[in-house]
Amino acid sequence: MTKRLMIFIDGQNMFFGCKGFKKGFKYNPQKLVNVLKNIEPDRELIEVCYYSSLRPHNPSIKGDDERFRKQQGFYEMLKYKFRTLIKSTKPKQVTCRICGKTFVEDSEKGIDVAVATDFLLYGLVGEYDVAIIVSGDSDLAPVIKTLRYRKPSIRIEIAQFKHMVGVELKQVCHKFHELDRIASKFQM
Repeated sequence: MTKRLMIFIDGQNMFFGCKGFKKGFKYNPQKLVNVLKNIEPDRELIEVCYYSSLRPHNPSIKGDDERFRKQQGFYEMLKYKFRTLIKSTKPKQVTCRICGKTFVEDSEKGIDVAVATDFLLYGLVGEYDVAIIVSGDSDLAPVIKTLRYRKPSIRIEIAQFKHMVGVELKQVCHKFHELDRIASKFQM
């Protein structure tokens, strides 16, 4: 019997997973989806949900025009293939505990909540039989536990580079797909 599959991609988590996996490694989201939808037999892809953030354009930073244009173009392309949620980052002042220097970094708010909400909602209403979450965010573990308790027939799998996934997340899912082993199949 064919199982209905939904894939939930945390774009920022995947970005940092790629950075930690190999210097300069970039992935093609469509190739990643193709690999994941065929990772097990008898699955029909219902929908892909992609979540990420975009730092607003800052003309006072040299080269930011090009960064913003490329990132915006990438997200626009994804909108034609997947259901997307792209939120703006907010600047946040951070003080280094070692040197005491203060600097501004981007703060992403609400992406993990959006992934968890959609994953839980679609699961509870029976939109899918199998979910693959592309994230190593351990904040998702309680949500996965809850859905497994409420809907034991749903299969929940995690796909991410091994350095990004903690023990708790691996324990609550049915299967962990280690992207390190198949990275060449979805590399840009």
